[in-house]
Amino acid sequence: MGSTKDFNAGIPEIDQQNRILMDCISLIEEAVSKKTPRSAIQPLLGQVVHFAQLHFDCEESAMRNYQYPGLEKHAEEHLQFMSNLRDLQERLQGDDVANEAIFFIENRLLEHSMGSDRQYGSWLTEAGERGEGGDVFDAG
Repeated sequence: MGSTKDFNAGIPEIDQQNRILMDCISLIEEAVSKKTPRSAIQPLLGQVVHFAQLHFDCEESAMRNYQYPGLEKHAEEHLQFMSNLRDLQERLQGDDVANEAIFFIENRLLEHSMGSDRQYGSWLTEAGERGEGGDVFDAG
């Protein structure tokens, strides 16, 4: 997996959430490497799904607050990511897809964080410097 810096959007709260997601993925990797039963990996993947949704909601709230013009496209990426995660979660009930889940999450999260997240992170930072919007995490 990429370094922690690879996941930085430039917004401390978002960057911290990305680190938590990376930690969750590391727990799944460790469980898979130890040949942990699928039944023990399922709750770990469930945590990733739950936290990813919270994280994406937080990002989208910040984007709405600052009227980020790329919100719709970014939110669509989130929807696709969550759909794929939930599909993996469901498939893990019957198949051993833990390695596939790890590969998907790591690569998609890295791709998303290094691309779309950095774009909106820069935009929000500049908007904040101009005095636009409010607190990044206002519900607005």
